[in-house]
Amino acid sequence: MNDASNASTPTTRRVLVVATADVQGEEVFRELAAHTKPDSDVKVVVPIPAGRLETFSQDDRKGRPIAEQRLANALAGCLAHGIDATGAIGDRSPTQTIDDEIAVYHPDELVIVMHSAEESTWSEHHLEQQAHARFELPITVVHAAHVA
Repeated sequence: MNDASNASTPTTRRVLVVATADVQGEEVFRELAAHTKPDSDVKVVVPIPAGRLETFSQDDRKGRPIAEQRLANALAGCLAHGIDATGAIGDRSPTQTIDDEIAVYHPDELVIVMHSAEESTWSEHHLEQQAHARFELPITVVHAAHVA
C-alpha cells in the first residue's frame, strides 16, 4: 500500500516561529514573509512568559493568558500579511519549546521573534546563542518592534 497520499509535499518548507515577544510591526512581518513562501507550512509557538518566581513554582496562571493573547495577535497579524500559519502555546522555557517543536514538527528553519537586547527578559538572555549551539537548522532572530 502506498502511503504517499498521507505524506506532506516534499517541497513544502516548514518554518517554526517561536515568539518570546509580541509579533507586531511591519518590519517583523516583512521579515517573516521573507522566510516564507505561499506554500510554506508556518507554525507560530509562543512560550508561556514567566518571571523567575513563576518558573520555579510552575504557576501558569499569569503567563498563560498573556501567551494566548500573544498567539492570537501573531496569527491575526500573519493572516493580515498573507502568511498562512497555525499556532500553539509552548513551555515556559523558550529553549524547551524549541526542543519540543523540533521533535514533533520537524522544521526546515527556525525564526525567533524576541525583544531587543535592551528590552530582553531574563528568559531571552543567551537564547540566540543557545539556539545556534543546539539546533542544526537555519536560525533567524527578529527583534520585535517596541510599542509604547
